[in-house]
Amino acid sequence: MLLYGAAAVWALPGVGTGQAYAGTDTVLFAGPKEAAAAVGLLLRDGGVHCRVTLLDATHAMTAGHCVRDPGGNSPLENLSIGWSDGHHTRVTDVALVPGFRYDSYLRATHDVLVEDVAVVRIAPPVDMPPLNLFRAEGRSGKAWVIDGDGEGWEECPFEERGGDPALLWLGCTRDPGQSGSPVVVMSGDRADVIGMVIARAPQGGLFAHRVGPTLGRLLWNKTGEDKRP
Repeated sequence: MLLYGAAAVWALPGVGTGQAYAGTDTVLFAGPKEAAAAVGLLLRDGGVHCRVTLLDATHAMTAGHCVRDPGGNSPLENLSIGWSDGHHTRVTDVALVPGFRYDSYLRATHDVLVEDVAVVRIAPPVDMPPLNLFRAEGRSGKAWVIDGDGEGWEECPFEERGGDPALLWLGCTRDPGQSGSPVVVMSGDRADVIGMVIARAPQGGLFAHRVGPTLGRLLWNKTGEDKRP
């Protein structure tokens, strides 16, 4: 399955039009509970560290700070992913925005937030439906934040703030360890990821990285195929 197929124009309720970048087949889900199967738990030294979203059988996305420590390292031997069906996969490679690093989200700058995304390669391949990616053009609406722990999903309002299309603000909260949770719009039996939780917002709520060119460039670098939005 391709990470990004040919772009198609969609209109989703509460989001507006945008570009859908699905795989070779559009995956259908009955609701957020079923979509949660494609959200795994990123484990670091055996403990739950963040969330990941399955993009295809061998790739997933998460927040950049989840796979890079403050020293600028990505210790692959300490990372694995647990899935809802009980099996585990290894993280064998990581793609980050060049130069991305952070010290603490208490001091995170705008430049850090907009680059806080990573694509990981996983093995063995995962045999379950991935989620679609959707580059939404709407500036506000409602979406589901899915935690992937079997019961964790919540519908939240979202909006673009400060005129920056790379970030979304979400009107809900999450506990530490839930960075990387996908922000999903359900439309009928489609589940489209429009963003990913990356940090708590100082004014309350959450910041999400919006699906767009930064993620597209990482996918291109990781697969060697031009699938950039």
